[in-house]
Amino acid sequence: MGFGALVVVGPWILEWALEHLDKPAAEKRTRRSLQSGPFDANLQPFPMRLTLLSSILVLPLLATSCRSVDSYQSVPMPNRAVELESATNMRTYFIRRDAAAWGRFPLRIYSGPTELGSLGPGSYMCWERPAGHLLVRLVQEREAKRSPIEKLYDRQMEPGVYYVVIDIALAEGIPEPTLVSEEEGRALLAISEAAEVR
Repeated sequence: MGFGALVVVGPWILEWALEHLDKPAAEKRTRRSLQSGPFDANLQPFPMRLTLLSSILVLPLLATSCRSVDSYQSVPMPNRAVELESATNMRTYFIRRDAAAWGRFPLRIYSGPTELGSLGPGSYMCWERPAGHLLVRLVQEREAKRSPIEKLYDRQMEPGVYYVVIDIALAEGIPEPTLVSEEEGRALLAISEAAEVR
């Protein structure tokens, strides 16, 4: 069941739970409400088990909404056991930081006409090639009837390892790449998922 469908049926599930899981308490509240009026300060709150049920229903929805996009890379994964496969190469980690608002849509990365991979929130891919001019196109997908948003990342790279963090602007959905330090990059890799090689 998709996120949207769960949001729609959620209120009916809670209504059923209120009626069947604690029916005597519900009837008691109704009788007291009729006797005392709608603003009786002595009415008791919902039972704890209904509060827990609400949490059980809502929390998985929040989690799945952020992890609904497969991540993959179409280029080979470099040998992670060595810093660089060649001293003249540059190795670039593209890390998509988590963004719940755009978690349903993939971020595709291209070099010329070649797709390097696609990232969901909280994932990364790694690409190694000879050092030099790096020009990649970041394409943030949106709803079917709306055009994707594109942004170029253009930089001259010396041999070495680089960490490019991509944030998705909350309102516009524009991908914003930032070159970060090795320390920050490694910290983000530790809490991110590697894209599957396809």
